[in-house]
Amino acid sequence: MDKVNHHYEYKFGFGQFFNLLIGFGLLGSSMFLLIRFPVDNTLIVVASFLAIVGLIPICLTAHYLRRSLYLQVRIDQDNGIFEITRDGRRQIWKLNDVRSVDIEEQKQIGLLGFDFDFAKYTFTDGTYCIVTNMMTSEYFIPAGLHPTIKQTIFPVIWRGTNV
Repeated sequence: MDKVNHHYEYKFGFGQFFNLLIGFGLLGSSMFLLIRFPVDNTLIVVASFLAIVGLIPICLTAHYLRRSLYLQVRIDQDNGIFEITRDGRRQIWKLNDVRSVDIEEQKQIGLLGFDFDFAKYTFTDGTYCIVTNMMTSEYFIPAGLHPTIKQTIFPVIWRGTNV
């Protein structure tokens, strides 16, 4: 089996564009309804619902962008190295130092499903690294580790990479 080296860094992709398009589309539809039609209680409820649903992908995209913009992760399987560069600082671990991999995916609610997920690599010294779906479409799982996969409605990254 060939070993594949991985390099994760922020890339603006179609998924992010689509999430923002849906968010701004729903927000714009909400504003259009309020401007175009006479305001009554039903219109306020519908416009508020559209605005809230539209703000979710916009806020999550900005949140994920903030967590992954100045972070680079390189995994060299040939040499057994896990390298993290953040804001010009570089730290290196061995692949054997990866203690756990936790993947958090967004649960789809009916037809409403956005593209947000991330993986948290925890090392033996307690530090961890967050790799978002804005950095890669496929997460690296070290040999011998079984990732914990959790599905949530809003996969918020409460604490970013602490390197």
